[in-house]
Amino acid sequence: MSQTDPPEGVDNEAIRRAMRRILQAEEDKLHMDLPRGINDEIEAIIEDEIK
Repeated sequence: MSQTDPPEGVDNEAIRRAMRRILQAEEDKLHMDLPRGINDEIEAIIEDEIK
């Protein structure tokens, strides 16, 4: 598996959906000086998408 391949059992649509959700979460916090909780939010999105 190369770094560009998704992990086994995770389809490309799940990857695209996760990336859209992560980008939206980042955009929502872009205006903040200290975007607290973004790492936890990203982690939760990834866990939700791969389960």
